[in-house]
Amino acid sequence: MRLGHLILSILLCSLLSLAGCSEKKSVNTPVSKKTVVRRPITPPPEEKAAALNTVVEKDIPTIEEEKTDEMKDAEEERFYIAGGGETLLMIAAREDVYGNPHKWLLIYQLNRDLFNDINKDESFADKFVPAETRLLISEPLATEKAADSGSGERWVVNVLSSTEGEKIEPNAIRLVDNGYYAYITVANVKGDDYTRLRVGFYDDRSTAEEDAKKISEILNVSDVWTTTADESEFNEYGGYK
Repeated sequence: MRLGHLILSILLCSLLSLAGCSEKKSVNTPVSKKTVVRRPITPPPEEKAAALNTVVEKDIPTIEEEKTDEMKDAEEERFYIAGGGETLLMIAAREDVYGNPHKWLLIYQLNRDLFNDINKDESFADKFVPAETRLLISEPLATEKAADSGSGERWVVNVLSSTEGEKIEPNAIRLVDNGYYAYITVANVKGDDYTRLRVGFYDDRSTAEEDAKKISEILNVSDVWTTTADESEFNEYGGYK
């Protein structure tokens, strides 16, 4: 009888012990928390992003474009397009060019490369310029140091003076081809009109005389002298307007 009670007591203790362990496990077991999964934000395609960040303005010229147009217009004003049946003398005489036929030499000076295949003889200035020839007519060539000199003098080399202008043309072309700023002007001396071939402009006499010696050797002429140009001559031939 006592043995039965003992066995029953052991069984009850075992059951109580198992129940206590089960409660401890349930208390110590952490409660699973709800996990929030953050999905990455997918950026829009490159084309859509570019469209969002770009403001398209149609038919509105930019400042750069306007400046470019102005520069193009200014550039075109520096040229003359030969219409055909025109000579250098005729083009230079036009009021919208120089208004002075003797300035044909200035046109040649700016466009020498265009005339490499033309015979540069005494009738050169009277030869027809091919139609559609684009001639540069506005570019300063003469030195302007004379305008800033303290003395205010502008020295020139008088190369040739003649009553027959055709004798001057070949020498004028030769001087230009040798890198000199040559020009042709006309002066009335005692009732006679003299066509003068000159080189300028110098701010002192000594420099002009040095070039006079070189020019004399190039052209094989002896009657070369230096002088000062008046203000009207300098304004007319000191560069391109």
